[in-house]
Amino acid sequence: MAVVGVIVVTYRSAALIDRCLRSLRTASYHHELRVIVLDNASDDESSARARIADPIATVIDRPANDGYGTACNDGLRSLGDDVDWVLFANPDTVWLPGTLDDLVATAQATPAAGLVSPVLIGLDGSPQPMIELDLTLVRVLRGMMRLGRTVRPALPPTSGPPVAVDWLHTAAALLPASVARRIGGFDQRFFLFGEDADLCRRVRSIGLEVVVVPELRVAHAGGASVASTTDAAGAAALRVRAVGIYLEKHEGRLARRVFGGAGAALYGLAGHRAQAAAAWAEARR
Repeated sequence: MAVVGVIVVTYRSAALIDRCLRSLRTASYHHELRVIVLDNASDDESSARARIADPIATVIDRPANDGYGTACNDGLRSLGDDVDWVLFANPDTVWLPGTLDDLVATAQATPAAGLVSPVLIGLDGSPQPMIELDLTLVRVLRGMMRLGRTVRPALPPTSGPPVAVDWLHTAAALLPASVARRIGGFDQRFFLFGEDADLCRRVRSIGLEVVVVPELRVAHAGGASVASTTDAAGAAALRVRAVGIYLEKHEGRLARRVFGGAGAALYGLAGHRAQAAAAWAEARR
């Protein structure tokens, strides 16, 4: 029996957290789950409902909403040294009975895997776009200018053996605890977007694979965290900011500034004022 630390970050998640936590308790019959819920200073009943839904979970009321990755890292530090696996689970996920056991078994049978995820499906059962190639300045610029495929997640395979990908959305991501600690969890410079692409890239940088398991499914409402945090314009600006941070980290300051300048011009011409302003801020930062 393995010990699985489960980290769930909530923000205005009162309508979702009950079902998530209850489903997690039936997602594993063979392992010990240590569930930690970290609430990012919600102004609703998120933490209260979490305590009711899972009385044995640890619920931590954080003093401020300073980002998803920051809260996840607090959860990672709260886990004991005897934890074997770490699962990052979004509060809008719903787990079928035994799914987490199957995910752990797949990870154990795939020694090269540093991060393993099921296929995310919508509440209607349809697969969600969740995998992508690494972000690069060239790919981002070509997509913005419509000279190549827009940088957006693609649908994962839905049958066959586990598949290695560049990166995936970490709404239901399982890592060996040793890997999660070795790479230091999430980069806290990312507030909401981009942290998953960066996490996956750092898993691969130590010689391990990011793997999606087509035969496993976890339901994911999708967009709930964004909707509770900001409006559409604010979300678009956060995405621009995340791309700027990512490009600077992996390709240098000039890449971020080129992206920002091009984005300010292109978004401005398209009338996307929030994105243009965010891009201009990246060009000048």
